[in-house]
Amino acid sequence: MQIVVYKLCMTDASELLQLIAITENASHSQIFSSSCLAISVLVSIWTEIVRTAEKRSIEISSTSLPMQLVVLIMDRVALLGRLCSDLFRAGYAVVSEVQDLLKVLHLLVGKHSELRLLVLEKVRLFLTYIVSLNDGLRKADGAHELLFGVINYKDKRGVVMRSEFLASIHKFLIVFLENLEGDDNLLSEIYEKVKHITEFVSSCSFIDFHTQMIFTLLLHSPILWGFSVNDDTGNSGVSLVADIVNYGIVSLDCSNQILMERNYWPAYRAGVYAARLGAWVTSAMIFDQLKTNVQSDINCCWLKSLTYLSHAEGKFQLLLTPSDSVKLVNWLKNNGYLPELSKDASGEFAHCLALREAYMNLQSSLGMLGNIIASSGVFCFQTWFLVLKTRVLETVLELVECLGLLNQDLRNKNQVEEILLTGCDSLQQLPRISIQLQKLAKEFDMLATCFIDIDDSSSSIITTISLSCSVLAFAAGIVLFLPGFSFQEALVPFTSQSGLCSRLVEDLVRRLWKVDPNVCEKLNILVNTNESLNCFHLQSRNQVLRVCGKVKMLLSICRDALSCTYGLQNQSMSMHKEEIMSEITKSCRHLLSQAIMKWMQIPFGIPKYFFNIRPCVGAELFALSSESSKRIPDTVSVEQGFQLSLDLCLQLKNIKQRQVPVRLNKLYCLLYTKLAYHSPTQHGENNRNQMSYSPWRDEDLIEMSNKLFHHAIKSGKKPDVSGRFDWAKSGVSTVVQFEPNERGQGFSSCLLDVSRFPVGSYQIKWLSCCVDQHGSYWNLLPLNGKPVFTVKKAS
Repeated sequence: MQIVVYKLCMTDASELLQLIAITENASHSQIFSSSCLAISVLVSIWTEIVRTAEKRSIEISSTSLPMQLVVLIMDRVALLGRLCSDLFRAGYAVVSEVQDLLKVLHLLVGKHSELRLLVLEKVRLFLTYIVSLNDGLRKADGAHELLFGVINYKDKRGVVMRSEFLASIHKFLIVFLENLEGDDNLLSEIYEKVKHITEFVSSCSFIDFHTQMIFTLLLHSPILWGFSVNDDTGNSGVSLVADIVNYGIVSLDCSNQILMERNYWPAYRAGVYAARLGAWVTSAMIFDQLKTNVQSDINCCWLKSLTYLSHAEGKFQLLLTPSDSVKLVNWLKNNGYLPELSKDASGEFAHCLALREAYMNLQSSLGMLGNIIASSGVFCFQTWFLVLKTRVLETVLELVECLGLLNQDLRNKNQVEEILLTGCDSLQQLPRISIQLQKLAKEFDMLATCFIDIDDSSSSIITTISLSCSVLAFAAGIVLFLPGFSFQEALVPFTSQSGLCSRLVEDLVRRLWKVDPNVCEKLNILVNTNESLNCFHLQSRNQVLRVCGKVKMLLSICRDALSCTYGLQNQSMSMHKEEIMSEITKSCRHLLSQAIMKWMQIPFGIPKYFFNIRPCVGAELFALSSESSKRIPDTVSVEQGFQLSLDLCLQLKNIKQRQVPVRLNKLYCLLYTKLAYHSPTQHGENNRNQMSYSPWRDEDLIEMSNKLFHHAIKSGKKPDVSGRFDWAKSGVSTVVQFEPNERGQGFSSCLLDVSRFPVGSYQIKWLSCCVDQHGSYWNLLPLNGKPVFTVKKAS
């Protein structure tokens, strides 16, 4: 296959056009599966051609092929629309193929930003002929044929299909517009295309308010357009600010109409869309109104949690454009909604105040989730995500208060001067804060690998948040790289200042080596590392960053930190200690103030997966000792001085409940125990009915996952440890391999060397994992308790 693709890279353009012609003929087929398959195959071939050309640094002979494929796909969509004019032939198979073709279209466009304008124009025509057809009208002479007769509006089936088409187009546009790249002119043109689409949908009186609103949200999304808004180098950003705020008012009006009509389920879905697109003021208003209109205690707590979360994120949204955001706040005030947000209309949108209030709201959101009594694992992801978000804000607030940052919020100049005078004491706290931020980055990494059915977009959001923690950790730790600056406090869990420096750089380089090699080289110079960047190939594929505006903003923070570090290193050579300490304090305060303000204005978004409320995919482990089970069933015991022989069963849970698009051929399970895991249990109980495993409270989870990861990918590299975890000294462990059957069960056996353990009962900590067919590493959360074994006196 690789040889064929390589030859296609070098082939004449006419030969590729022949493939287009063959596929075009197949696309006219009314057999849905074959026509869509032909197009998908050709797009896959082109994708492989592009990937191979990039790897081998060769030029592709035909650069017009993507545009021709776009036209081919949209022509096929037009043909499907004409089929829908016959209601006896129209059906969900047509809608399904349109959805499949839109997915292929998104895959095709990829990095070709210039194709986005063509696609959006085709989509506009698609929508035009869907919504403008009247009851049974025939095509007028000279009218465009695209999707003419797609729906007969007298038939309810036609109305349903129209709604399905509109929903499919909206979902496509969200994915299509994510991670936009290009210059101001291109982004401005794309925005205008989307604006025309949205205004056309909004102008159709027979389209419901829910559909109008979700299309309007496309123009009021900091997630999609936030970085164009903040770009003050061109004129496009200025026009987008006003538009985004104006369309925010429109989305609030639509939300109000939906709620007045008591269409609560469409209102909830609209609130979810608003949250996902970063329109947090809109989502806060919707969830706040819905929480009083539900019967279930669980639903009420869930909506209250979403309301608090939207309040927290809404504080940051209003910071994006403080002067124009007053319009949103005034609308809320005039209509009697969200007094907690509307009270800010008369005051300054201060970053420090927003941080504190956001932190308090996140705590309240987390508390509401804690009030929900549900089956095991239903709200595991939501709780874990909010716990980590809360810890991040708590750490950033500590950093702000430690150095008196964001001084625009300090009214007393004497307070600033006092901080500068005591700067040395404050700087002593930075390594501890840096360590905490880096730990949070790894915990977000852990979160992303523990839910095997997570979608790519949600995984990308978590990976970007993880990068932000790593960047802030480096910025907070720049004093570690300054010569002659020592710290009084122990850098637990690190044994030396240079060890912490190396870890900060290594963690950041591991995330950025494919994104910006130049920044990585400068980072390595700080610790005199000449290690090849290719050594970081062990990164799990589901943690690879997408280059987007959010990542670019984080890179700018990283560059600022590098520039500040090199500048202070040079100044320290020619200045006295007292002078350099004052300069270090001023520089660090300025750097971290700017870094935090930039960080607060990055619209990270909320993972789509956050709104999936189902039991999480995980595993249960059942253990028996071979000898004792024959005498006393359901017990695990061993005589003192001997190794523990275990028969194990690993059972996957909830894997069929969701359609998990992965194949699992092998599973791995790490068993770990130590003397500190002494248990009062005397009869080998393994707490199988454990209902509330809390991975965010497990201090050993990251190290266990790290060891499993290196074992699963057969790495010879020694796993990284935090310093508090020494596998050889602190306990005994073993990794067991399973091959699951069709029921998701795997059986195996192992020996655990507990020969030095004294008499007593001990828990066995465990964690399982797998590597899917795409090479992505996944942890499987333990959904039952820890097995307990008993060491008995030798007979």
